[in-house]
Amino acid sequence: MPLDIGLGLILGAQLSNHSTIPYLLCLGIGMLATLLPDSDFVWRLFRKGDTDSTHRDLLHYPLLFTPVVFAVGLTIGMEVALVLALGSLLHFIHDSFGVGFGVKWLHPFKKNSYMFLYRASTPSNKDMPKKLIYSWTDDERRIAIKKYGYPGWIRHIYFRIHPFGLLEYAVFALGVYVAIASYVA
Repeated sequence: MPLDIGLGLILGAQLSNHSTIPYLLCLGIGMLATLLPDSDFVWRLFRKGDTDSTHRDLLHYPLLFTPVVFAVGLTIGMEVALVLALGSLLHFIHDSFGVGFGVKWLHPFKKNSYMFLYRASTPSNKDMPKKLIYSWTDDERRIAIKKYGYPGWIRHIYFRIHPFGLLEYAVFALGVYVAIASYVA
């Protein structure tokens, strides 16, 4: 999530350079663009108290979600539509590396979840096979989550020194820098 916020700040700063929308609103639109796909996570958290990474079954369908947010953004303007679409795509790319168990990139044509290159190490997935592309059916994904999932993944990755967490905080810091530098420029 820190990476998503950082990318959202960068997108918002860029939006402000290409629109007449007030600067802080541009930053908000940028962050909304990169965080909106995770609103299903927030729903699960408040509804069930569930913080696992299996929330990607409501909004994490890039072929469906991205055109919808683009169309909604067009009601405001092309620049906003592009930021919303790009922000959601960046979020889906982020969710395809590192944490969680992939995104349904080809839905509705194929129902598999895909994850690429890297799965952040946690105590439960040290023995997980290393692959270039992970592809799971819903049943295989549930089995993988039971075998390799880790309920403490948020604490392990974001509140300890962990390479994936450090990368996320670095992008967050870059986003804050860009947002501040763009404001004072």
